Amino acid sequence: MNLFDLKGKNAFVIGAGGIGTAIAQGLSWQGAYVVVADVSEKNAKNAVAKIEADGGKADYIVADITTKSDIEAMFAEMDKKIDRLDILVNSAGIGSFSSALDMTEDVWNTVLNHFLNSVFWCCQQGGKRMVPNKYGKIINLCSMSGMVATGDVGSSYAAAKAGLIQLTKNLGCEWIPHGVNVNGISPGMVRTALTDPMFDPKMGGDPALIAMYDSQIPLGRMAQPIDMVGPALFLASPASDYLVGQNIVADGGYTCR
Repeated sequence: MNLFDLKGKNAFVIGAGGIGTAIAQGLSWQGAYVVVADVSEKNAKNAVAKIEADGGKADYIVADITTKSDIEAMFAEMDKKIDRLDILVNSAGIGSFSSALDMTEDVWNTVLNHFLNSVFWCCQQGGKRMVPNKYGKIINLCSMSGMVATGDVGSSYAAAKAGLIQLTKNLGCEWIPHGVNVNGISPGMVRTALTDPMFDPKMGGDPALIAMYDSQIPLGRMAQPIDMVGPALFLASPASDYLVGQNIVADGGYTCR
C-alpha cells in the first residue's frame, strides 16, 4: 500500500508563489490533478507550466482573496474546473511589514485580513464542499512566527499566524467527525520572491543577512520551497489520517533552540 498515493484526487492550491508552486508540483508528482489560484496570472501560469513539464495535469484561476465575496467567486470558478474537492492548500502570502511603533491601521488590517480572515473564508468554502462528501484534507500554511518572537518587524504577521494555528486546531476538531482533516505547516525562514528583497542589494536588501539567518538555524541554512513539499504530501495523503488540528514545524530546528 502506498500511503502517499494521490491518484484520482483533486487539489486546489491557493497562492502560486514559491511555496505554493512547490507544493502544487509535489501533489501532482503523487498523481493529484491540481488547480492553482493566484492574483498574478503570471504566477498561476508558471505553476501550471512546471506541473505539465513534469507530466502532470493542472489548471489555474486568477483570483483575489481580499474579501469573502472574492473567495466565494473563486471557489465557484474552481467548481467549473473539478467535480470534487479533495485537498485544499492555503498558501497565499503578501509582503507587508512594519515596526509596531510605525504600524498604521491599514497595514495591520491588511495583514490580519490576508493571513487570518481570508484563510478562514477559504477553509469555510472548502469545508462546505468536503463535509458533505465525508472526506477532505485542508492544509494551512502557518508560520513559526505564530509560535515564537523572531525579533523582527512582524507583529501583525505574528498575530495573524498565531491566530491561524489556533484556527487550524479548532477547525480540525470541528470537522474530523465528517472525515475532514485540517492541519498546518509552520515554515521557518524560506527563500522566496517575498523574502528575497531582504537579501538582494538591488532591492534594498542586505546579503549579509543570509549568513546571519543561516547561523541561527541548527540545520545550518534557510529553507527552500521544496523543503515544504514533504510535510504537505504527508498531510494531503492517507499517511496523515490520524492527525487532527496539528501544526508541523518545518524550521530547520530554529524553535528548538
